[in-house]
Amino acid sequence: MTAPALHHLSATEAQRLIRAKKLGVVEYADALIRRIEAREPVLKAWQHFDADAARAAARWVERNGPAGPLHGIPLGVKDIIETRDMPTTYGAAPLYGRHRPAWDASCVALAKAAGAIVMGKTVTSEFAGYYTGPTVNPHDPTRSPAFSSMGSAAAVADYHVPLAFGSQTGGSIIRPAAHCGAVGYMPSYGLFNTTGVHNLAPSLDHLGHFARTVDDIALMGQVLSGDARFGMGAPARPPRIGYLTGWEKRRATPEIWRAMEDARAPLAKAKATIVEIKIPKSLVALSEHCVTVIRYETARTLAHEYLHGTPGGLSATMRDLVESGLAVKREDYAKAMEAAHTGRARLAALF
Repeated sequence: MTAPALHHLSATEAQRLIRAKKLGVVEYADALIRRIEAREPVLKAWQHFDADAARAAARWVERNGPAGPLHGIPLGVKDIIETRDMPTTYGAAPLYGRHRPAWDASCVALAKAAGAIVMGKTVTSEFAGYYTGPTVNPHDPTRSPAFSSMGSAAAVADYHVPLAFGSQTGGSIIRPAAHCGAVGYMPSYGLFNTTGVHNLAPSLDHLGHFARTVDDIALMGQVLSGDARFGMGAPARPPRIGYLTGWEKRRATPEIWRAMEDARAPLAKAKATIVEIKIPKSLVALSEHCVTVIRYETARTLAHEYLHGTPGGLSATMRDLVESGLAVKREDYAKAMEAAHTGRARLAALF
């Protein structure tokens, strides 16, 4: 294959070629490194990227690496996820610019054990919060890539890596995926271990990942879950997909609704059942309850940084979030958590 085509390979395609000895691990990594070097000055998706270290890791994997399901597959890691061989700033360089953990997060350790090559750390909002960061949209640098997993989503969509880890508290996987044109997977609660992933609001935080194909999402899911059948084969019953027809429609642009309409036919062809639904009024307030939970839990997660961090270490936006969380009453937090549990049960009943 010619070098310009290599960075377009999905992880599944590259895996197949590497196993057939039609593609070298170093050859593949080199193609992606060249892509990163060409595009990073504009995209700004990487918090930490060392081309020499990435090549060295690729050489090691090619010679000695485990012949696992991710053998030779380059990977981006969101910079709130700990890595022992490169810096982890949690998106807070004024506080953690020189921080280098002594261990890998569980997801990183599992990916490496499966043969993945960690190419670097992708840009994140400060502690996966609300800061938008320097990353631009890969399709139009004047537009937003969303947040907080914007570096991972942009890097995958722009063909820097076929896979990247992200995290989500309120929408930090699904929004960047939608903005950048990647596949973003936000799993069910507790499906993937989050040890070594910095919390923002622990009861809402998820580990997930980005790819350009659903097959690649399943491939990483197999590694993280330990289930070789993860995402494979036909579901036990056809999925039911809700098509919102209530107040949400008035808030969206016509372009979004045309895209939603265009999606109905291929979903139906794939045997999914499309159900038109209106979100019950009792669930509309969940967004407000979500904000209450995020504020309350963030104030406690970042208590040390707020109380003992260096002056100017936390941004004004994050300090405001912490202070708003300190003002949340315990009974209001408990009420929000109860609403969350009730809301999940009601949503499950819709499907």
